[in-house]
Amino acid sequence: MEKLNYLIKYLLKENKDVRISEIPIDQESKKKLYRSLCNIRDPKPIDTEYIQMENTYLQEELKKKDITKAKEIKKIDQIMKKSGLENKDKIYLWQGDITKLEINAIVNAGNSQGLGCFIPCHNCIDNSIHSASFYPFSSQEEKWTFWARLVKLNRLNKPLKLYQELLETMKEKEYFVLTTNVDGQFEIAGFNNDKIFAIQGDYSFIQCEEGCHDKLYNNKNMVEEWIKNTKNCKIPKDLVPKCPVCGKNMEMNLRKDANFVQDEKWYIQAKRYEEFLEKAKSKKLVLLEIGVGFNTPGIIRLPFEQMTYHNLRTSLIRINKDYPFASHEIENRMISFNEDTNRIIEDLKEK
Repeated sequence: MEKLNYLIKYLLKENKDVRISEIPIDQESKKKLYRSLCNIRDPKPIDTEYIQMENTYLQEELKKKDITKAKEIKKIDQIMKKSGLENKDKIYLWQGDITKLEINAIVNAGNSQGLGCFIPCHNCIDNSIHSASFYPFSSQEEKWTFWARLVKLNRLNKPLKLYQELLETMKEKEYFVLTTNVDGQFEIAGFNNDKIFAIQGDYSFIQCEEGCHDKLYNNKNMVEEWIKNTKNCKIPKDLVPKCPVCGKNMEMNLRKDANFVQDEKWYIQAKRYEEFLEKAKSKKLVLLEIGVGFNTPGIIRLPFEQMTYHNLRTSLIRINKDYPFASHEIENRMISFNEDTNRIIEDLKEK
């Protein structure tokens, strides 16, 4: 317990953006907080004393696990005698917690930067999607086959019920939507497009991978063509999009590096959001924050807390299953929920 407290206090002191009223008392909550702080920590040097303490703590935790040795895992030909799979005598099959395997290394699906999900303790679909967006596909034909189906599924289908319920709740009110989601669900559900600022990009658009110019290109017709002409998980080479300016490859308009394109509309929406906030300073303002963790806390989570702290007429409603907490300075003007988001929005609509 003492070692875990040391690790948590060190990470909290190091990261000034994370503020909690107190460290949890029970062991499981402490472990979850420690893991969360590790998840969001940027890769940078750390004290030798911390490393030694962490290694000692993790070795102690490891001894508590029921470890499976590699020699205990069976090959496919030992499990399925009649399998026609090639190399069945060289491939081992096992299901379980990979952190309980006594092996030298684990190769996990990830992105080309070697980074994983920064959302604390999160086993999310976003993790898979973002990993795939950075994934080094063997060809442009494969890459756009993947994106065609992802865009079709997330951007060109009917909206999720949650967003429709949100619209019913908000449509008679003066509102503005700031979102880090890139699936366009607010727009699809019927929210006023002039009142949506998708700060991290949009599945509907592609851009030059080098960001050589600040224009975006709607991909709806391209997606339909890619899907229609896909064979063996590849689109035809002549359908691979190229930058009309520099001739290089195109990329999805998602903020993942310095080449992310912020077009004219992006700046217009940014200004509209600023104007909305400025106008709201003299009024009662309710900030409804849904599912915002610590992937990019500087965009929504922390600014919302700061606005609530500095303006006595502002209240914050935070709906977050895993991280409903906030700074104790705003506790009297904040309501937190860790229940199901759909049910909470339905209740709000009824009231």
